[in-house]
Amino acid sequence: MKKQWIYLLVALMAAVSSCKKDKDDAPAPQNPNEEELFTTVKLVFKKSPSATDSLVFSWRDTDGDGGNAPTIQTINITDDYTYMALIALDESNPANVEDMTEEIKEEADEHQLFYTLSSSFMNLTYADSDDNGVPIGLKMTMGNVGTVTNGSLQVVLKHQPGVKPTTGFGNAALGSTDFDVTFPINITSASIVAAP
Repeated sequence: MKKQWIYLLVALMAAVSSCKKDKDDAPAPQNPNEEELFTTVKLVFKKSPSATDSLVFSWRDTDGDGGNAPTIQTINITDDYTYMALIALDESNPANVEDMTEEIKEEADEHQLFYTLSSSFMNLTYADSDDNGVPIGLKMTMGNVGTVTNGSLQVVLKHQPGVKPTTGFGNAALGSTDFDVTFPINITSASIVAAP
């Protein structure tokens, strides 16, 4: 009888150990809406979408929130630049820089960029859209409204899975914020710069 109890106890311990191992070996559940890491935002300015020459200005914070302050370049352009594109990167690991722009394109129905100028010295118009015709904001056209000035340009990327509108021009109040960066911007007249 004593041997039967020992066999039963050994069998029970083996079963408990097996269950614990199975539980420990199970992969952690993935969060499909985990926020991406954006450490670098670049704005590329051209005089036309097909122009080969461009000016690039960066906002960079490679150590993330709470570390060193970001480095921000001032945008200096003339009023004959009419096209702007955005590039987003994760440079937290210099050996493995990740192009987050591609992820925004692939999940266009879940993302939208919103631009805010400190004053109405320039018109910005979306030049790209998702499959529903709602803007994305990786490509923009610019038009000068006649005032050459200094100011700021705020760029906000919203992550909106399941809530991005399927009509209209989008809604900046929906979803979570992937990044919120502000560039100083100076626009001068091309005719003044070109004058002898």
